[in-house]
Amino acid sequence: MDSIVASAGNTCLLWDDCWSGQPLRISFPELHSFAKQPSISLSKAVAVQARHDLFNLPLSVEAFNQFQQFVQCLEDHDRSQRNDRWVYIWGNSEFSASRA
Repeated sequence: MDSIVASAGNTCLLWDDCWSGQPLRISFPELHSFAKQPSISLSKAVAVQARHDLFNLPLSVEAFNQFQQFVQCLEDHDRSQRNDRWVYIWGNSEFSASRA
């Protein structure tokens, strides 16, 4: 599995890419089931001021608990205008056929 060092978040998906350790759809499965746009980019999700607008409401109790952690995860993301950097599973951004 490739991972990404997300900065601007333009090239990674909020729910499916490994920008915060593991894909958020795995970290927050109940919340993910309420997502209005399961294929939204990280940058577009961060730009939404009212985080609850990303979800079909009302949320279940478990989804609401995950929502609170999700909001903190977005707040903790170190945003910048730099390009995202994709990293292969061997920890390098350079491709090598022998490592693949």
